[in-house]
Amino acid sequence: MKIIANRIAAVGMAAVLGTIMLTASIAYAADPQPAQQPAPPQPAAQAAATPPKETAPPATKGEYLARAGDCVACHSVPGGAAFAGGLKMGSPVGNIYSTNITPDKEFGIGNYTLADFDNALRHGIAKDGHRLYPAMPYPSYAKLTDDDVKSLYDFFMHQVPAVHQPNKPNEIRPILSFRWPLAIWDTIFVKDGAFKPDPGHDAKWNRGAYLVESLGHCGACHTPRNQLGGERASLALTGGTYNDAIVDSVHEQEIVKQDKDMI
Repeated sequence: MKIIANRIAAVGMAAVLGTIMLTASIAYAADPQPAQQPAPPQPAAQAAATPPKETAPPATKGEYLARAGDCVACHSVPGGAAFAGGLKMGSPVGNIYSTNITPDKEFGIGNYTLADFDNALRHGIAKDGHRLYPAMPYPSYAKLTDDDVKSLYDFFMHQVPAVHQPNKPNEIRPILSFRWPLAIWDTIFVKDGAFKPDPGHDAKWNRGAYLVESLGHCGACHTPRNQLGGERASLALTGGTYNDAIVDSVHEQEIVKQDKDMI
């Protein structure tokens, strides 16, 4: 819940950017189809897609990666179909809803090619060319390797059941709903290129760093942000406060201190 709360708050930070660019005043969100009205999922599809308790190991590399990224947390609602979207994320300028990322061809990503999927995942650009709000943590996913992107694509296209559920339209005031400022934000804060191992550390350390910095997108919630909603690299993983929600530091010293306080 703490991760979701702060991803929601991060949306608000990115929304502040849009406000600055448009009226001199958003950073994990949804990508709805325009003007679609929400509708309940079909019962059969919902039953098929509701995720079981994850007691069995992942069947494929793509499933393992999707679990590591916790995609289901934001792209599902309690009691709903897995990955069918609909989670409300509040921001200072209105509500944003996560989208359907099942392989449904009308409402989901069933028509996405691998290149389309990659463009959305690592660059924050949907198939139709519009930019995603950075509550969808593509700034972190930008560090994913090509092979991991393909494994994730194969998982969503071949293992996830398609759910014919429309996306909910965002509830943002029209004057603040323009997405062109995100192109400027992306230029400033999104660094292209896969994770590069640190030769000063062993393979185990680098594997952990890769998961933390890319797929796990830990910094999206546990790193303070500047006034434009960008992560403050010099304070990576030191925690912070977003919309009155406190996020713990995940630095080693703070984790050790917290553990001692609990004893």
